Amino acid sequence: MQADAQQQALESEAGRRGLILPGQFGVPGPPAVGHRLPRGSAAFAAHHRPHLDEAIGIVRPFADPLLKRTAVGLWEPATCRWLG
Repeated sequence: MQADAQQQALESEAGRRGLILPGQFGVPGPPAVGHRLPRGSAAFAAHHRPHLDEAIGIVRPFADPLLKRTAVGLWEPATCRWLG
């Protein structure tokens, strides 16, 4: 996958949806103090957090350079790097 084509697609889709892209990939943190979570969601989140952290570690090498507009060349899935 070419970085410039992926960058263009990402920015086009964000524009179409009216989104502002962040500077890096991530997930929202815990809700603000006083915000009530649905019953059982804290236990669910605690149980799945290791899997989420692993997924973030896999996605960031691909997504962060696109979000920072520094990705060049081709994405190499075997090494999880942009080769440019």
